Amino acid sequence: MSITSTTKTVSRPASYKPPRRPDEPTYPLERLLDRINLSVEQFAEMVGISRPTAYRRMKHGVKWAEADDWAVAFGFLPYEIWPEWDLADPSEWCDLPPDPELDATDDYAIAWELLHSLPDSSAAS
Repeated sequence: MSITSTTKTVSRPASYKPPRRPDEPTYPLERLLDRINLSVEQFAEMVGISRPTAYRRMKHGVKWAEADDWAVAFGFLPYEIWPEWDLADPSEWCDLPPDPELDATDDYAIAWELLHSLPDSSAAS
């Protein structure tokens, strides 16, 4: 007996975009541009997106993962630009089960507290 599997190839047009889930948060790109002091055009060139895409992000906001990527690329943590970023729970719009051991709202607070509780390295001599 032989088992044969077939794989169906689905082709999508280059302009295909997955549907935006209504509960996925977005964040204003203007906040990042203000912090890094760049125009929309300069930003688009630096992050490797088209100008129309950058203007769409200005109009509709930046998705959670993009906010993370772009903030870090410019030397910030996303919650430094968008404080509400830290309150988002990706399991609400992704197909991921929530992790009961991981509470994103507490992780950064704990890390911040630990960082600021360390002795000053210049004072330790």
